[in-house]
Amino acid sequence: MDLSLFSRWENLFILPLKHNIMGKKDRKWQQPKNWKPGSEKLADVNALKQQIIEAFERGKTAQARQKLGYLRKNSADRPDLLAKSLCDLATNYLTDPAEQLALFKEACELNPLDATALNSYGTALAQAGQYDKAFAQFEQSLKVKAENSVTLTSYGTALAQAGQYEKAFAQFEQSLKVNGDSDITLNSYGTALAQAGQYDKAFQQFEQSLKVNALDSVTLTSYGTALAQAERYEESFAQFEQSLKVNAENSVTMGWGCRLIKRIGYSCP
Repeated sequence: MDLSLFSRWENLFILPLKHNIMGKKDRKWQQPKNWKPGSEKLADVNALKQQIIEAFERGKTAQARQKLGYLRKNSADRPDLLAKSLCDLATNYLTDPAEQLALFKEACELNPLDATALNSYGTALAQAGQYDKAFAQFEQSLKVKAENSVTLTSYGTALAQAGQYEKAFAQFEQSLKVNGDSDITLNSYGTALAQAGQYDKAFQQFEQSLKVNALDSVTLTSYGTALAQAERYEESFAQFEQSLKVNAENSVTMGWGCRLIKRIGYSCP
C-alpha cells in the first residue's frame, strides 16, 4: 500500500500548533471581560433582585421595572438563574395577575426544564380561569419531573376548580403515593371531595391532614367549611374556633364563621 496518500491527507488537516487556519499565530485564551464565577454571578442576581423587591415595596413601580431590565441584561448568560428570579418576583411581590402571568411565561421560555416555573405558571393560569393552558403547563412540568408531589397537587386543585373531579382525585392519589404525609395535599384533596359533595371522604382527608399537622389553621378552616356545607353546624363551629386559637387573625376563618352564624339565624358581630 502506498502510505504517501495518508501523509498527503495529514498535511491538509493537521496544521502547526502555533498557527490557526488563517495563518496567524494563536493567542492565549482569555476569559470574557464580564465573566464571573457562578457564586459571584448568583450574588449579583440576588442583589439586583433585592433592589427590585425594595422598589416594589416602596411603591416605585417604574424604578422596579427599570431594575428588572438590568436584571434581564445582567443574567442573559444564565437563563436558569433569571427564570428562578422572575418566578420569585411573580409569586411573592407582584399583585397584578397580568404581570404575574407575563413573568411566569417568560421564566418558562427561558428555562423550559424548570419544573417549579412550569408549575407556578400553571397555577397562575388556573387562577385566571385559563384551565386548558394551565393543564398543558402541569403536563409539561410532570414530563420534566414525574414524581413531583407539589405539581401533582397543584394539577389536582386546578382540575377540581374546573369541575373535573375524577381526574382531580387521580392526581391527588398519585401525589399521596409520592408523599403520603403532605398536609397540603390531604387538605386540597379533602376540599375537592367536599366540593364534589363527597363529605364523608372529605372528612377523612381532613382528619388525616390534622394528624400530620394538628395546628394547621388552613386545614381547620377547610374542615369547618365542609362541615358547614354538610349542615353539621356544631362540629363546624368547633373547627373554626380551633382555627382561631391557632391564628386569631385568619380572615378566611372569621369570614366563614360569620356567614355560618348568619345562615342559622344569628347576627354576626
